[in-house]
Amino acid sequence: MKDEQVKLVVLQVFENPYQANLSKSILADYGIDSYVQDENFGTLNPLFTNLIGGIRLMIKSTDFEEAIEILFKTSSLPFTKEDDTVITCPKCSSNNLLSGFKSVKSIKSFLAILLALLTGTYPIFSDST
Repeated sequence: MKDEQVKLVVLQVFENPYQANLSKSILADYGIDSYVQDENFGTLNPLFTNLIGGIRLMIKSTDFEEAIEILFKTSSLPFTKEDDTVITCPKCSSNNLLSGFKSVKSIKSFLAILLALLTGTYPIFSDST
């Protein structure tokens, strides 16, 4: 009996392992096996995650379409408290809690990473807004 080779494909790329594991657990709830690649590197030194291309969520190529559909469906659900009430912003009452979230993929973050590599320090990145 010959073993079939399973082809793994990248489903999503994340900036931190917490987001990747959240998506992995959602897929597991629906019976889809997945693997978080480069999780340890991103956990040990989160500053350099962008240098390796992010933390990748890998799945079987045969599960790709179903996994995209599941993650799209679950990402559109609002965040809720334990009593199933929707969490809203205290200022504007919006339930879009990630509105205005900025990625660190900018020239500032690249220069901060480069400086950290050269000096061996951990840069502090802040948003001026």
